[in-house]
Amino acid sequence: MAGDKLVALAGVAERIIASHGGEQYLAGLWRSANLLWRVDITCWPYPRPSESRAPTWSWASIDSEIRSWSWNWPESKYPDISFMASLVGIAIIAHPKDYHKTGKVYGSRLEMRGRLKKVPRP
Repeated sequence: MAGDKLVALAGVAERIIASHGGEQYLAGLWRSANLLWRVDITCWPYPRPSESRAPTWSWASIDSEIRSWSWNWPESKYPDISFMASLVGIAIIAHPKDYHKTGKVYGSRLEMRGRLKKVPRP
C-alpha cells in the first residue's frame, strides 16, 4: 500500500542508524543529504494521495517519480553560487502510543530562514 511507504522502510532505516549512528532520519529522508528533491517533470501533474501520510517536504507525501538534487558542486566550478535560505529547524511528530522514529508520521515542523519574492499567478 502506498500509505505504508515509511513503515516499509522503517527496518532498513533503523539498521542504518544503528550501524552509522548520529544521522537524523526524517520521514524517509536523511537530514544531511536528502532534503533537496523534486518531482520528475515528466510526471506533472502528479497525483496527491487522498489521505496525508507524510509531510509535504518528504517524497513519501506523493505518488510520483522523484529526482534528487545535489549541491555538492566544487566551488572552483561555480564560485558565484550562494544559498538564499537556510534550514533553522525540522522535526517529526509520531503518535505516543506507537512511537517509532522511523515509522508513520502524524505531524511535522519545518522552519527556514530566507527572503521571499512575490511571484505573479498566471
